[in-house]
Amino acid sequence: MFQDLRFGARMLLKQPGFSAVVLLTLALGIGVNTAMFTIFNALALKPLHLKDVDSIVAVRGIPQKQFSYPDYQDYSARTQTMAGLALMREVGATLGIDRAKHGEAQSDREEFGYLNCQLVSSNYFSLLGADMALGRGFLPEEERAPGASPVVVMSHYFWERAFKSDPQVIGQTVRLSGQPFVIVGVTAKDFIGTTPNRPAFWLPLMMQDALSEATQSQSPSWHTNRNDYSFDLWGRMKPGVSAAQAQAELNALTEQLSREYPGANRKATVRLKPAPTFAEGGDDDDGAGQIFLILPLSVGLVLLIACANVANLMLARAAKRQKEIAARLALGATRLRIIRQLLTESLLVAGAGGALGLLLAWWALKALYPVFLSQFPFLSVFMASLAIDLEPDYRVFGFTLLMALLAGLAAGLAPALQASRPSLTVALKGEGSIFGERLSQSRLRNALIVMQLAFSLVLLGAAGLLVRNLQKLQKIDLGFETTRLFTLDVNLPRSRAQQTETLRQQIETRLRALPGVQSVSRAPRALLMQRAAMSAIALPGQTDRAHLLRLGCDFVSSSYLETLGVPMLSGRNFTEQEANDGARVAVVSEAAARKIWPQFNDLSKVLGQSIGVEAGEIRPVASQPAERAVGTASPASFPAYQVVGVARNTITHLIFIGKADPLIYLPLSHGNPYGEYLLVRTRTDASRVMGAVRAEIAALNPAATLTMMPTAKLQDLQTTPFRIAANVALALGLAALALASIGLYGVMSFVVAQRTREIGVRVALGAEPRDILALFLKQGMRLIGPGILLGLLGGAAVTRLLTIALVNQSPFDPLAFGGVSLCLTLVALLATYLPARRATKVDPIIALRHEE
Repeated sequence: MFQDLRFGARMLLKQPGFSAVVLLTLALGIGVNTAMFTIFNALALKPLHLKDVDSIVAVRGIPQKQFSYPDYQDYSARTQTMAGLALMREVGATLGIDRAKHGEAQSDREEFGYLNCQLVSSNYFSLLGADMALGRGFLPEEERAPGASPVVVMSHYFWERAFKSDPQVIGQTVRLSGQPFVIVGVTAKDFIGTTPNRPAFWLPLMMQDALSEATQSQSPSWHTNRNDYSFDLWGRMKPGVSAAQAQAELNALTEQLSREYPGANRKATVRLKPAPTFAEGGDDDDGAGQIFLILPLSVGLVLLIACANVANLMLARAAKRQKEIAARLALGATRLRIIRQLLTESLLVAGAGGALGLLLAWWALKALYPVFLSQFPFLSVFMASLAIDLEPDYRVFGFTLLMALLAGLAAGLAPALQASRPSLTVALKGEGSIFGERLSQSRLRNALIVMQLAFSLVLLGAAGLLVRNLQKLQKIDLGFETTRLFTLDVNLPRSRAQQTETLRQQIETRLRALPGVQSVSRAPRALLMQRAAMSAIALPGQTDRAHLLRLGCDFVSSSYLETLGVPMLSGRNFTEQEANDGARVAVVSEAAARKIWPQFNDLSKVLGQSIGVEAGEIRPVASQPAERAVGTASPASFPAYQVVGVARNTITHLIFIGKADPLIYLPLSHGNPYGEYLLVRTRTDASRVMGAVRAEIAALNPAATLTMMPTAKLQDLQTTPFRIAANVALALGLAALALASIGLYGVMSFVVAQRTREIGVRVALGAEPRDILALFLKQGMRLIGPGILLGLLGGAAVTRLLTIALVNQSPFDPLAFGGVSLCLTLVALLATYLPARRATKVDPIIALRHEE
């Protein structure tokens, strides 16, 4: 083995050009795969950065994954195998409008959403073994009574970002969702909790009623309600206790609780997940994980192309060594001995390529990550709190070693098998390449080139589809202009919730007076963030609920459509007087009109029609099936509304739906609590007005919490995942194209070199340069044609996986596949043309003297 290694190293050093090309090719293929595995390792394999992490378990109930607070109390009191249990729940909270002495602590993150916070039990930090950089964690007495302990522990990253690492921060007050909290601790830098998205603050569990935004979906009696499943449960096993023992005990306790509280505790069993990772806790039943199969498949194709490229180079190198191999066989070497020598050389260069690929992956993740975020500035705001450890560990090293071994075998085995069985007589006489027939027509070499081209087209086709998809998304017509529009959400602390509506009315009045504001309206939901609440719609005479339409309904002020800039296609908008008088009038979108009255081609015939809208609370939700019924009342009892206008279609929910929402606009009367959001249209850039808006609200009520969401940036946020997918796919496709082109160029260069004497003979017999050029271009097209055909077939099959990410985009888009096919063909022809052109310049005298 050592003899083979020494000889292989000498052979590789003798051909530095060949070795460098093989090394870089494998480094690129292995490096891309290593980079992807490093991210996967950080999210799904590395255990959390907690003390004695092997004894920590995540407890998940079945079928309800989460637990109620009474559950937690009972499990904690009765368990004998657990050293302790802790509760955690993620919530959002806004910062107060005024700022601390440290200056402007608000960033784009707070401006467009809530700070990520966590409500935790008092033993959370002690149970997980969290160290504190400053101050302390929570005390047991801070969990005794709801609302009695307004204290917070700040994360180290937020302390650095918002408070500039002020050592005097302990004892200062911050306001979260309008509620003052005293900072009692700052966690150590290496403690980030149990999720990769580091929270800004941890709050005592008993303080969640103080966060109005956090408790909208939770009953006031959450601390006594056994049906309020809203908390994640974590535990630490006692020394010497196995996970099986702990799970058996918790299952027994679950059965006891089910008998003691029948109908309340519906869990059949529990499941423990030892040494949890960041990926733990996701919904095991959702299909989102299937999306991530696309990326491993894509980078795997890049590695396959790299291996095929190296295999072709190895074939060419082995062909040049046919005399040496034939001499070895003639002197008594076995075929197995020859294969071992060639595989040793292949594995040697693959090992070096793997080491270089590991360095390349590490450098790319470190150096290119900031560059990547700079291309998506709005995304970088949300990525700022992520704490993912991308440092390579033994798993990454093992994966890279495995990839290097597999690549070495994949790239070297077939060339070794073919090279180890030459025709001894022909090889020793040096006649194998007089006309190059055997080598140039090598089925293996041609098959590898065809495979490279096909895989490249698959990746390029996927990239083309995603780029086309992104172009459609960026040009999608929302039905309104977004650049001078933003949504405003103002709230007071829960204890003063009854004053919130009065504050909103005052703000609306003041905003209308600002010089930069064109229009202000009220709406029940945040634009592009929430879907309209669904309500049953009945036509006169309908009595069967089973056949009722369910359409989106919004209670909006009379200026809503004006603020959006949505024109009326027929009829008129309802007036403010009609809204305040409680008039039963409605405006429907064109899509709603077509769905309710498909028999009317003329929209003017819709005017004056009556529709019944199911009464009850109509509130927006983040996600709600379009065909879900809202109640059980008889259609005859629905309040009747008369249609007075038909408005242009708009897309006011998540834009990747890619189609207009059928909407019904109902009048929002003065003081109606459904108008939780203010929609503001400005005369100039929205960002210039937002500062003045913040100052006005601070002057009205400093205790108010404020969230402003520019519509244009929300639209940008919606398209960001698609831009990322398109850029990643394009990068992989271009890498594959480069590898395939280099491979084709190398093969054609080898063919030209092997057929040098044949070229000399042809020229001596009168062949023109164009004849020589046509000869090799024709040979190249014999490879390019099948590669394109197989790539189109493979792309048609593989791109079905992309349908979940496509918006009104066929996975068989002819422009996408036609464009990338043409691009690949041109590049492949260029890779063929360059060696062929060199063949036309061969001197026949030198060529006839050419020796292999």
